Amino acid sequence: MQSIHISALWRISRCKGFAVEREKYEAVGGIDIFYQIKNGCFVQHLSDDWDFGIKIVANGGSNTYAHHAMVQINSRRVDYLLKEVINGIAYGADGIIVMKDVRTGVDTGFQGDLNDDQSDLAWDYSIKDFVPKNIILPLLLNPKLYNDPQVIDFFGFDLLNRIIDRIEEIKIESGILNFRPIHLYKTPSYRLYFEFRDEIFSRMRKYIGQDIGYPPELPDCLDEVLRLNPDDFHKFVYYFCEDRESGCAHNYFANGGVF
Repeated sequence: MQSIHISALWRISRCKGFAVEREKYEAVGGIDIFYQIKNGCFVQHLSDDWDFGIKIVANGGSNTYAHHAMVQINSRRVDYLLKEVINGIAYGADGIIVMKDVRTGVDTGFQGDLNDDQSDLAWDYSIKDFVPKNIILPLLLNPKLYNDPQVIDFFGFDLLNRIIDRIEEIKIESGILNFRPIHLYKTPSYRLYFEFRDEIFSRMRKYIGQDIGYPPELPDCLDEVLRLNPDDFHKFVYYFCEDRESGCAHNYFANGGVF
């Protein structure tokens, strides 16, 4: 079981880095590390890397996925954060964002390889981060993908159309027509995760590999609603996901509600 998790995690994690040609990087002014503040005022944004990527594409750049690209990184931070990643608190818990001490020589209290239980737990938190961010969010932010042949092939017409219909319903329910400003896309992404998780995982098992497995268990509160009163499930999911910054959803997704 442990080897399955690690192989699948590698397949996912290796796609998270990106490289940009120097000319394009300089043409858009690089990554704006002060993207939250403009002229002394807070501005709406996705995040520094999202904003940078949007500017690159708007400036004539295009995306290319390098399937076999590999880079060397400094793993010191990963080593020091491994315990937090395994336990789903890498970005804090219960609404508290934790500052990490990554100095050399600091005893983190974690030694050795992962056992099976730790591997399972790390996988659950990783996949719960991956699906809303990399499977659902692109559809939410880019309707052009609705007609992309690869997207259609991955989801299938039926599932894709139901997700699209649900996105439109959520827009009407929330009164939000544009999910791009910061925070607005998070609750819808999490809602869609819960509502379509079984079918999305089924498609991932088909196109990525059977070792993707099945969705992690629902939070106890949602599991109970689904068993006892399934008609109320969507309503409870909404309130659960709205609590993503400080409550159960924060701990369930283990990322502080921040993509």
